[in-house]
Amino acid sequence: MDSELGQQKNARTASSTTVHREFELSRSASLAAIETVATAADCDPTELVPLYEVIDPDALDALFGSQSDLADPETRISFGYEGFSVIMARHGQKLTVKASQQAE
Repeated sequence: MDSELGQQKNARTASSTTVHREFELSRSASLAAIETVATAADCDPTELVPLYEVIDPDALDALFGSQSDLADPETRISFGYEGFSVIMARHGQKLTVKASQQAE
């Protein structure tokens, strides 16, 4: 498994999908969100609507960037994207992204 991607856990049932991934802080937070949702949706990232239609990717990258002065070591944010609830959290030098299918 690619060391930059770290661990990936998928839980799939007929009614819900949850994907939890861990990234190094050197990884772009916006790309991490897109890749995690694409995995959860079982599609290519290019098939998703642009992330900027939901949240500012530059602000997301600044918030979670490894050199960010804004980032508290326990920074956390959540937003909806492509039918998934996305929770992003910084834990020290790691970024975790969880995408859970939203109830219809």
